[in-house]
Amino acid sequence: MPALVTLLVGYLYVVKVAGPRWMANRAPYENLKPLIRAYNLLMVCVNIFMVQYILRRTY
Repeated sequence: MPALVTLLVGYLYVVKVAGPRWMANRAPYENLKPLIRAYNLLMVCVNIFMVQYILRRTY
C-alpha cells in the first residue's frame, strides 16, 4: 500500500508541478499535428469497424 501511495504522489507531482515547469519555455510540437490527426482518423475508422462488427454478431 505505501508503494501505491508513493507512485500516486510522484505521478501527481510530475503532472502538476514538474511537467508544466519543464515545458514552460518550450515551443509546442507543431510538426506532430498531421501525425496526430492521422492517428485520430485511424482510431475513428477502427471504432466504426468494431461497432459494426459487434452489432452484426449480437443482433
